[in-house]
Amino acid sequence: MAKTIRIYAGDGALKMCASGVEHMMQRIFNEQSGKQSGKGGGRSFGTTHIRFIDSHEMISTTSHWQDSTDLLVFSGGGVTAFKKALGVEGVKAIQAYVANGGHYLGLCAGAYFGAADIHFTGRDWKTGHIYTKQNTGLGFFNGLARGSVDAVAPTYDGTSATCAVTDVLLCGADDDVTVPFNVWAVQPSLTEEQTPSIVPVFYGGGPEFAPAKDAGSHTNTPYYILSYYTNDTATPARSIAGVSCPVGTKGGQATLISWHPELDPVFLSEWMRGGHEDEGRNRLKLARQIASRGAGGRSPQEWLGRILKQSL
Repeated sequence: MAKTIRIYAGDGALKMCASGVEHMMQRIFNEQSGKQSGKGGGRSFGTTHIRFIDSHEMISTTSHWQDSTDLLVFSGGGVTAFKKALGVEGVKAIQAYVANGGHYLGLCAGAYFGAADIHFTGRDWKTGHIYTKQNTGLGFFNGLARGSVDAVAPTYDGTSATCAVTDVLLCGADDDVTVPFNVWAVQPSLTEEQTPSIVPVFYGGGPEFAPAKDAGSHTNTPYYILSYYTNDTATPARSIAGVSCPVGTKGGQATLISWHPELDPVFLSEWMRGGHEDEGRNRLKLARQIASRGAGGRSPQEWLGRILKQSL
């Protein structure tokens, strides 16, 4: 059955990250060749159609993008700019799409955007001034997306100097990629078949997730933990780096990952050859560190692919 994946590439989205998601989806769905699509850009790969979408199409009353979208992806960028471009109507359109059975994947900024509440601390790269912004998101995760994570990297300023290679624990193994884990628990109880993998990943200012204090009293707000930051030793319970959240009663789902599975060495090498050398050089160095360390025979993209293929 044909699948259509739409990647947000409008105001607030980083072109590098949106292009990286396109490249990653090609790998996940294991297609070797593609052709340029028509309206909306992107490519078609066999039965998988990858399209870019902007805020104008998302808020249009005539585009009906929800009817032909199996997965909506928001990756790196800025939540404030996302919300400004989308407006109230665009935010409501995304919420309605997922509540009616759609699937949302949020990476880094897209992960912040998927939470109910957002608390971001960053650094102005020119002045060094540290600032804090609070915002509200789409509300798929009933809790707080809080970053950048000081235990993982320096306070994020948008440059590669405050990006990092960090280890995450990927919960679940093989076909059972999630550990069913409700909001009452603090740490998962893993069976031998669910032994987690610890892999190096690319981090660039993403959040950690903290559930709302009253979430445990609401049976309609469960979530599943997908990954932890392993080098956060400051707290007894590791920082949560990825969650999966059922949404509504019609099979909707939001997958929020605070790190960057899409920024791999192959893609970043291609990105630099396309004339983006200054932007990609240092990020490529980090991505090559990840590749050189390996992932125990298992890549974060393969892991994410299993999650997506199970849910779509």
